[in-house]
Amino acid sequence: MRFKRVYIEITNVCNLKCNFCLPHHRENRFMTFEEFKLILNKIKPYTNYIYMHVKGEPLLHPDVDRFIEYAYNEGFLINLTTNATLLKNHLHITKYLRQINISLHATNSLEIVQVAKQIKDCIVCFRIWNIDKDLKNKELLEKEFNVQIPLQENFTLAENIFLSQKEEFAWPTLESTILCDKKYCYGLINQIAILVDGTVTPCCLDNEGDINLGNIFNNDFNEIITSERAIKIIEGFKENKACEELCKKCTF
Repeated sequence: MRFKRVYIEITNVCNLKCNFCLPHHRENRFMTFEEFKLILNKIKPYTNYIYMHVKGEPLLHPDVDRFIEYAYNEGFLINLTTNATLLKNHLHITKYLRQINISLHATNSLEIVQVAKQIKDCIVCFRIWNIDKDLKNKELLEKEFNVQIPLQENFTLAENIFLSQKEEFAWPTLESTILCDKKYCYGLINQIAILVDGTVTPCCLDNEGDINLGNIFNNDFNEIITSERAIKIIEGFKENKACEELCKKCTF
């Protein structure tokens, strides 16, 4: 089994409180460098791609530059998702990234866009999650890149700089009244997430780690992904059926 995306949450602490992002109720934590090294060692046979993202702002981590350089030297293709408010202090590490995804729901989009335009070493992807409502950021990008942006999912702004536009969705929670057991998902099929405390869960939308498949700090990764619960989830999705309660509440 190989994954196209392994999400690693190096911290669940964020410096913003955007309306789009559902707050979590887990203990705030920063992953240690030794824990990060352990994760990379365990997942190396299963993927080439890591995504530094679940909740939290990765650029808040005091060792994020060290993490990225280490992962790069270990041969991983690194994707970073950020609100970019701290990006100007980390431009030197973009040469180790495959792609940087920048949410434009932060406080000063103009400064963020202008800082991001300095990046020449990796793909830059701006993200807008309310495609038909965020006209302010749409107009900002049109002015900065001298383009007209249609309402389509992906758009090229410049060489190696893109815009990803999607409709806003509700984060799944166990308390949600939504119920739909007919669902296909890539969770455990080509993606998996590892939370800051080592909890392994099928996808990056498990805000609280409700689908706890095991802890990578304590368990063998192969045992986690081939457990009875994990296999049941995979087989369910292949039959367009959501087995887990949280998955039944997901609208993504």
